[in-house]
Amino acid sequence: MSARRLFSNTLPALAVAALALLAAECAPGKRADAPRASGGVLDLRGWNFDEGPVALAGEWEFARGRFVDPEGAFGDGAAAGAFLPREVPDRWRDDDAGGVEGRGGGTYRLLVRVRPGVGALALRFTTIATAFEVYADGELLASGGRPALAASSAVAGYRPAAVELPAADDGRIELVVRISNHEYREGGMWRAFALGRAEALIGAKRFRDAYSLGLACGLAAMSVHAMILFIHRRKERSYLYFSLFAALVAARALVTGEYVAVDIFPSLGFEAVVRVEYATAFLSLPIGVLFFIFLFRDEAPGFRLPALLLAPVAPFLVLLVAAPLPVLTRSIFWFYAVAWVVMLATLVFVLLRAAIRRKPGGLVLLVAGIQLGLAAMNDMAYSSFSFPTADLIPFSLVLFILAQDFVLSRRFTRAFDDSERLSRELERTNRDLETLLAEKETHVKEIHHRVKNSLQIVSSIAALQAHKSGSAETAAAMAALRDRIRSISLVHEKLHGTASGSLLDLGDYVGDLARRLVSGLAGGQGPELALELEHVQLPMDLCVDLGLVASELIANAFRHGLEGGKGRLSVKLGREGDELVLVVSDDGPGYPEGFTAESGNSLGFKIVRSLARKRGGVLALRTEGGARAELRLPMPRDGASGA
Repeated sequence: MSARRLFSNTLPALAVAALALLAAECAPGKRADAPRASGGVLDLRGWNFDEGPVALAGEWEFARGRFVDPEGAFGDGAAAGAFLPREVPDRWRDDDAGGVEGRGGGTYRLLVRVRPGVGALALRFTTIATAFEVYADGELLASGGRPALAASSAVAGYRPAAVELPAADDGRIELVVRISNHEYREGGMWRAFALGRAEALIGAKRFRDAYSLGLACGLAAMSVHAMILFIHRRKERSYLYFSLFAALVAARALVTGEYVAVDIFPSLGFEAVVRVEYATAFLSLPIGVLFFIFLFRDEAPGFRLPALLLAPVAPFLVLLVAAPLPVLTRSIFWFYAVAWVVMLATLVFVLLRAAIRRKPGGLVLLVAGIQLGLAAMNDMAYSSFSFPTADLIPFSLVLFILAQDFVLSRRFTRAFDDSERLSRELERTNRDLETLLAEKETHVKEIHHRVKNSLQIVSSIAALQAHKSGSAETAAAMAALRDRIRSISLVHEKLHGTASGSLLDLGDYVGDLARRLVSGLAGGQGPELALELEHVQLPMDLCVDLGLVASELIANAFRHGLEGGKGRLSVKLGREGDELVLVVSDDGPGYPEGFTAESGNSLGFKIVRSLARKRGGVLALRTEGGARAELRLPMPRDGASGA
């Protein structure tokens, strides 16, 4: 699946999920006109459950530091005397539950009156800190962990649920909740239970479970996809931090709210769940800041900014690993304060500057950062019961992820569009270049053809001049000149049939040159011509020089080494190591005694010596069963062996 299609598929799904979550948070049951409990009794006989559930908030009764038997909680006078009024939602502080700093245990009770025959009802509850048992009419309905007054016997556990109540034929529902806390910063019945139609509440619980799991899977897929993009494009560090941030939010969706992770992994302990929950909060801040910095590198005031912004978070990361749960859970409010400072600095230094300078995505992320900061403030109020509100952090994080995803996808799409545009322009340029190259090839071939024709005209003029002069010496000079012209003309003839800029096969060229020279010099029955030529691809200018050298050496061997043009003429060409070697030899009498390459005064030897020096080569003459001329020169770097 392409990145564009993945983004287009996941963004609407996450948006719908986020809106569904917000709708669930604002669902009926939190209405301001709902009845409230008073003196441990809640009268709902006038409540229409078809309009929605009702929150069991208000004045419950609480037995501090005692676990009362659920079956005698309402009928046993001694037990009843242990209960005192307690406002729910409730958070234990100090010695509220018989312990210190919000620790201890106790029993809540509430008598709910409903219309007889009201139908199937259910209780819906989220987190109860931190171990609990819920009873209705003396029957155990649900539990989380194992509550106990002694810390050594208690087992903490989160277990949000929606459970159907026994039929209230007499219109009475006797609720008893036993709670203990020995691990968290505060215990108690943090959130009021909701009472409503069984089908609606159980369905709402299933929806929230499915939402949390679906959100986690969607964010995990986005995280993996962003990581794959980063692996293939390492310099785009923003994809790395987006991947990590999405992974943290995906994990947070499983360890908050409905705590789906506990259902998926029943053996996951309470402490592990809490530490993962706090890790997703503590780590998301530095990862998010790094995402902004690497997304808007030009707006970051300097390379020290990440360290300055993230240093305040370091102590919380230490607490995350080493601190006991009561200390760790109390640190969250300090973290919110630090997070606000870091987030504000990020908004000012990076996002605000990016938005002012109209950087792509700057305004979107600025708005997303502001809403996340406001949601964090709301979460502080929600966690501390400062004023009635809803848990908006999950919804806010989803919006924040959507904003990040939108910016990255927009950048990716823009880069993809630019790449397609540049690719189309490159294709057009290539086509234009191919057209120009074809025209050039035609022109170059035409030039080679005309040069060859011109050289043939010059050669013909030289032949006419030799015939007209009547001088043997002039005729010989003109014949030598014609041989040299032929060697150059042959190069242009061969290049006429090749592509412009191509290399020339030196072995093939020297072979044709030798055969034409011998045929022209002999005029009929000629010497035996032995060719041993390696195919070596070389540039045209070098082939011209070597062709002239070969032409002079072959002509010299024919004229001075072979009597009457009879005998054996050998031409060898090949590579030896890093050298190119050309050998022309005959079976004649050999060179005169004392004759060397440097002592030869003929024009031919002067040409050979000049070209040898030009190419950094060495010419050696020896008499070995005839004359042997050997030219060695360094193999050029752009030479290559042919087939």
